[in-house]
Amino acid sequence: MNDLKVLSLALLLLNPLACISPGDQSRVGIDPLVLQSPTLVQEADYLAGTGSLLFVAPIKAEAEGTHISLGFSLQAEGSLTVHMFSENTLADGIDLRFIRNPSDSLTVQLVTPSLSQNLSDAFSGISAQEALRFEIDYLNVGSSPRVLIWNSVGTDSNQPLVELTLASSINLQERTTPARWGLTLIKALITLAHVGGTTVSP
Repeated sequence: MNDLKVLSLALLLLNPLACISPGDQSRVGIDPLVLQSPTLVQEADYLAGTGSLLFVAPIKAEAEGTHISLGFSLQAEGSLTVHMFSENTLADGIDLRFIRNPSDSLTVQLVTPSLSQNLSDAFSGISAQEALRFEIDYLNVGSSPRVLIWNSVGTDSNQPLVELTLASSINLQERTTPARWGLTLIKALITLAHVGGTTVSP
């Protein structure tokens, strides 16, 4: 993290009002979004601070799978939650949480309305002090979809850290509004957040 980004985070923590007004935004590597919380620092190539955001475009459970690219950094005791296939309120979907522990290890949890699973063991070799980059695949396989998480940094990037079959899927057909995706940041910095690209099966 360069000095400018560190300074932006410090200013945000001292003055939560030091931010740009919310609205649809376009920036390098990050899909257009609407801020739920006006306390996030917005720059051309990153978002930083504490707050929530909703991406403009709905997320679709494509037959060939849905792919999310994510790049971020966490301050001490910071966290990032990725909300997938949620309501407009970011509730009732699939949540993937990354939490930086005091030991600088990662706690990673996957939570749905009917499931909570700790995935931290798969991330034991990754330091939360570093910039993080993950690829997330949601493979829409009938009533038991699969979630795969890949580490884009390191020598083992060709093998998924996590390959998990969910007991049941989120029933998108019962939704009165399109499924959405978004992020909740706590002392976090986002440099990449994009839906699209090719899913990968091991």
